[in-house]
Amino acid sequence: MRRGFTLIELLVVIAIIAILAAILFPVFARAREKARQTTCLSNLKQVGLGLMMYVQDYDERLLPLCTQPQPNVFITCQMMITPYLKSNQIWECPSASNDYAGGNRYGANHRHVIIDANWGAVPPLLAQFVRPAEVAVFVDSHNGTATTEGSGQFWAVHCPVCITAPSTWYTNIYNAGVSSRHNGGANVVFCDGHAKWQKVEDLATNKNDIWGHSSR
Repeated sequence: MRRGFTLIELLVVIAIIAILAAILFPVFARAREKARQTTCLSNLKQVGLGLMMYVQDYDERLLPLCTQPQPNVFITCQMMITPYLKSNQIWECPSASNDYAGGNRYGANHRHVIIDANWGAVPPLLAQFVRPAEVAVFVDSHNGTATTEGSGQFWAVHCPVCITAPSTWYTNIYNAGVSSRHNGGANVVFCDGHAKWQKVEDLATNKNDIWGHSSR
C-alpha cells in the first residue's frame, strides 16, 4: 500500500525550503553585487590609465575640475579624460541606478587634487604629491537623487575634513558626494593610476590622509 505525504510533512518541507531561501537569497544578492563591484573597479582602472596618459601629455600636471570655454558651456575633468578611454560608458557604474545625473558616476577629489582652474587656481603637478599611491583622485559618487545617502555632486567629491563631521560625512544632507553602493564601500582611483575598493568608514575618517588633505 502506497503512502502519501501527510500535511505536516508537506509543511515541514515547505518550511525547510523557506529557511534555505532566506539563507541563500542574501548570499546570491551579495555575489551579484560583488560582480558589479568588480566591473566598476575595471572601469576605474581604465580611468586611472586615462588619467596617467593625460598627465603625460600635459607635462605631469593634473587636470582641472572644469573649464568654461564659453558662457554656459562647461567641460568637466571626466570629459577631459574621456578621449583617452575606449568608451564613454566606462563612467557608468553598474551598481548605480537613480543616484546619478549627467552620465557620470565617478566624482573627482575636488578640494586637494582636482582643483577648480575655472576660477584661477592652477592644478598641481603630480610630483607635488609625496604619496601619490595613497591619495584619491576619482571615487564612486552620487548626486543624492532618489537615494538615502543625501545630496551631493555627481562630478565632484570632497574631503570630509573640509566639509563636515566624519560621522555624518556620507549621510549628511550636505554631502561630500561619495557613494557606499559597493557592499558598504567605494571604488577609488589613486594619483598613481591604480584603483581599489575602500571601506566607506576609511574614506569618511580620511584614513591615511586618503583625500590628500595634508599631502603636499
